Amino acid sequence: MSRGHFVMCLTFLAAVCGTGQSVFAQSNSPLRESFGIPGYSTNGNDDGFGLSAGNTATGTRSAASRPGTNTQPGNSAAGRRQPNSGTGRIEPPQTTDPFTNPDQRRSTMALSRWPDPPGRTQRRTRRVRRTVTDTPFEPLGIRSGYMIIRPGLEVNGVYSDNINQALRGKIDDFGLRLTPELRIESDWARHAFTFDGEGEFTLFLDNSDFNDIDASAQTGLRIDIRRTTTLDLSAFYSISQSSASSSDVPNAATSDRVDQSFGGGIALAHQFARITPTISAGVGRFLFSDVDLVGGGTENNSDRNYIEVTTGLRLAYEHTNAVQPFIDFEVSPRIRDEEVDRNGLRRDSFGIELTVGIETELSPIWSGQAGIKYALRDYEDATLDTVDGFGPDINMTWRPTPLTTVIFGAGFGLEETERTGISGVREYTGDLGVRHFLRDNLAVNIEGEIEFEDYVGTGEDDLTFEADISLSYYIKRGLELVAGYEFEHLHSWTPGSGYTEHRARAGFRFRL
Repeated sequence: MSRGHFVMCLTFLAAVCGTGQSVFAQSNSPLRESFGIPGYSTNGNDDGFGLSAGNTATGTRSAASRPGTNTQPGNSAAGRRQPNSGTGRIEPPQTTDPFTNPDQRRSTMALSRWPDPPGRTQRRTRRVRRTVTDTPFEPLGIRSGYMIIRPGLEVNGVYSDNINQALRGKIDDFGLRLTPELRIESDWARHAFTFDGEGEFTLFLDNSDFNDIDASAQTGLRIDIRRTTTLDLSAFYSISQSSASSSDVPNAATSDRVDQSFGGGIALAHQFARITPTISAGVGRFLFSDVDLVGGGTENNSDRNYIEVTTGLRLAYEHTNAVQPFIDFEVSPRIRDEEVDRNGLRRDSFGIELTVGIETELSPIWSGQAGIKYALRDYEDATLDTVDGFGPDINMTWRPTPLTTVIFGAGFGLEETERTGISGVREYTGDLGVRHFLRDNLAVNIEGEIEFEDYVGTGEDDLTFEADISLSYYIKRGLELVAGYEFEHLHSWTPGSGYTEHRARAGFRFRL
């Protein structure tokens, strides 16, 4: 080897070992391309594996590749609240550093190879704040593989001064109220699965005929087909009771009517630049039990049972990362089990809903959705008038301080009825909930709800007020003492209907 060749070799080795920069570090190097190594930048830019110069020793990803700094717009699975949704709850943001959060400890290379969907990335951009769901006493859940299971049970002794919810002839009694809950959520790098179930069962000591049953469950699976394409699958079930105080239950009823509903849906969303269209379809089944009457008779409610099929299209435009205007259109025919109801009317119907509004996540302080809805339902029987109307579609969360959360909403819809001469019911609802921590282990909860049912074509409407105030004292993580007072009043323009009920409760709540 000549002296010149030897000097060239030493220069090459010094460049590699001494400065850490080589021909492999040049993104346009032919030698680099021949080895199939992705581009590497020495100025802090992201490389093909989510690593950048200056932090390769620790494996830290650059700002351009961390989920919390990606500004890719969201899609339908992101900014939208899932059916709950039953619940509409905003989950607290979680840290995404795999080296500081053991629950998400995965290889950096794997994370960058499977980038997070835009929706999950957007949620992670929020600054971690202390909220009412982020306290030292909140349960951590049970980890089983890549699933987190959060069970809970609340047990209360309860007293009611009107368990039969009657205008006259009130019956008071003591009872036991059980409120189980279960939430299951996935912790996958891609896709997402959730299950939410809760129930409320009240067993009275001396009047078991008036035991309360109210339960619901919903599950959802989001499949991230591509970074900008998601497929959502969902299913739901609910069961509740309607007493004789309801305008649709006879005053002579000696038992409550049991109402059940179940079904499922599918939605496909794809993001085109700033516009995200979502197409959806679903089916629901609604069942109503028979009711026993005074004197031994029975009201047959089989003509109330129906199937509802829905198809919809939603268009969302990402004006900014925090604001998304949207328009939502849905078609929903309802098909009765019986072609003719008890009054000889054909109540099969065809309905549409059009909602225009915005979704917003301005900061950890404000988030939610606000819009205006138009609904219409046309009935097969010519003697039944078409019912339509405008109403609000609002679900917002406000966190004025780290210890206070305010949730408020308003809704509108068209419901069914079997009352003679009435096509349908316009239903308007509004609710407000406030939770404030007086101390780290003491919280006060105040909730209120109002519901107005407009039986179209008559003056026999219903107006319901509900209020609940309670205290939660946290003994340790996952265990709290609870006590509360409930008030419910139904003012009905139907003769013989309406009631007022007061309830008091005390017990404990256990969650894992």
